[in-house]
Amino acid sequence: MLTPSGLKDIAKNKSKALTTEGMGETISALNKQTGGTHYKDMVIQPAEYAEQNGLSLLEGNVVKYISRWKKKGKPLEDLTKAKHCIDLLIEIHKVK
Repeated sequence: MLTPSGLKDIAKNKSKALTTEGMGETISALNKQTGGTHYKDMVIQPAEYAEQNGLSLLEGNVVKYISRWKKKGKPLEDLTKAKHCIDLLIEIHKVK
């Protein structure tokens, strides 16, 4: 499980993490984003959080939609998507 100090370490070392080679230079996958900046400007990105905490696809999607709903420009759509993922979790896992 990721601890608060672990989050700080990830944020400090963000430029060193998850690198890819491109045109002779090393580019951090966490420092680039296709289609906006609503993730890369976060202290810890939803993908990092989900991976570090062993979340399922649905759980990770909830984190993603909740993290971006104020930033991406479609707040009701993102909140509805998060709710749908939560509803799926409740139904699939038969939570009562």
